[in-house]
Amino acid sequence: MTKKIKLLLLLSLLGNVFLGGLIIGRWSHRSLPAAFFGPRRFADVGEQFPAASRELVLATLEKVHQQNRPLHQEMRAAREAAIVVLTAPEFEEQEYRRLAGSLQSLRGRLMNRLVEATIQLANQLDQDDRRLLAELVRRPPYPPGRKYGGYANRWMTDHPVPANDGR
Repeated sequence: MTKKIKLLLLLSLLGNVFLGGLIIGRWSHRSLPAAFFGPRRFADVGEQFPAASRELVLATLEKVHQQNRPLHQEMRAAREAAIVVLTAPEFEEQEYRRLAGSLQSLRGRLMNRLVEATIQLANQLDQDDRRLLAELVRRPPYPPGRKYGGYANRWMTDHPVPANDGR
């Protein structure tokens, strides 16, 4: 074989190994159990509780989730507006501070609702169930629909920050 053919064969082999690594790295998690990579769901959390309190816990979690949905939408809009201000040709510090304060206020309202729901549940559960509730508070379920397992990898996204060219 000539040197050109050997070089071409070597480059082809290296390219295939690289491409295979990309494919395996991107889709290998699909063959592993969902519990390893996937977010915990409310139903998974409910299985920990005895049957007597399971319905109460799941109903409360679902109610809080539904009540917080508009807050999450407002938070998303506030984050997007802050990104627009941050990437604008002229940085407006006061506007960014206002948007950041709004975002903090929304997070506070969200946490207050979660605290109230936890208090409501704790008043209705016995000590063993409150221990399970404490574990749930310590490690809450990730929201559904988050790619790469939710909060732990929130910066891994397929959506880059949009460029703001002042239009």
